[in-house]
Amino acid sequence: MKQRRPETVIGGGNAMRELCDRMPLAREHQLDIVTQQVTATIDKLGRDAGHDVSMLVRARRDGVDRHIALFRGDPGCDIDAVRVIAYRDCMIGQIVRHPTEPMLLAEVLFGTTLAQGDNHLIEFEVIDGTSEPATCYGQGFRYPVEHYTLQVRFDPDLLPQRVFRFAQSRLDTDLQETGDITLNNWLTAQLSHSQVEPGALGIGWQW
Repeated sequence: MKQRRPETVIGGGNAMRELCDRMPLAREHQLDIVTQQVTATIDKLGRDAGHDVSMLVRARRDGVDRHIALFRGDPGCDIDAVRVIAYRDCMIGQIVRHPTEPMLLAEVLFGTTLAQGDNHLIEFEVIDGTSEPATCYGQGFRYPVEHYTLQVRFDPDLLPQRVFRFAQSRLDTDLQETGDITLNNWLTAQLSHSQVEPGALGIGWQW
């Protein structure tokens, strides 16, 4: 799950339940995430232009053939304009969009059927660029993840004054800053965690 509002990362409430009613497979725990790498790009207007996702997944049972990706945009996001594009060893199937909230679910199809314990590496991209300027990028986790890496790349024409890590353990808790981040020579902020527990991790910034 991906979402970037500064007050909370986990959640979605009724809108998430409504999307899952239209794509019930999103409620099932069919896959374990072995590794997940996300690279988000912030444009010169401070908006989330989109993010690349690379995932190594492992089937928890026989017959698994897809991953269900959730996208939740920042305020102002035009969810009808958001695109999901397959890049490596996958294709995009059904996409369901919420009629009033900036949220969607997308099927990332493997093109093959996995047996229990099989691994599959996929890469896809979500393209946005329609929202108001962002102040953080977070990833929510319903289940443990063995390794997670996040990069946020900034445009040289608009750099943040401060960048920091944050975490959230449960829906009813506030985001907790966990340390400052210095941009590297490529104007990228990075965090990397192993043995990630359910909750959320992310990178925030101040303009």
